[in-house]
Amino acid sequence: MKKTELKELYEMMFPNYPDILTVTELREMLGISRHLAYKLLGDGYITAVKIGSAYKIPKVSVIHYVMEGVKKMQVKKLKTVDAETLLSTPISKTMFIVDGLIPQGVNVLSGASKIGKSWLMLWLGLQVSQGLPV
Repeated sequence: MKKTELKELYEMMFPNYPDILTVTELREMLGISRHLAYKLLGDGYITAVKIGSAYKIPKVSVIHYVMEGVKKMQVKKLKTVDAETLLSTPISKTMFIVDGLIPQGVNVLSGASKIGKSWLMLWLGLQVSQGLPV
């Protein structure tokens, strides 16, 4: 961020707050919780100096944090794919955890209660662990 840009932002943003802030003032400025304020300070997203048990936060640090957040929030243009490209893209072979039965990834076994889902999975686990056919 250029000095002239920073100077303009400094005069425009948070004009009613002092140059050196407390955590309470930081919370008011950003509308955040106490926990999040200390997390931002502790993780170094907002630079500050700790004097004793109190943080002293330069207003410039808060402005930098807000402006970096605005840059990160800018929407990136979506990449589009035409049908020809999609059809010509090779699809990797499906990998199975249990051959022909359970593919890799997230799987859901659902059904009415008390019909044996847990027993089925117990049996399946025993079969696979012992190398027996399923």
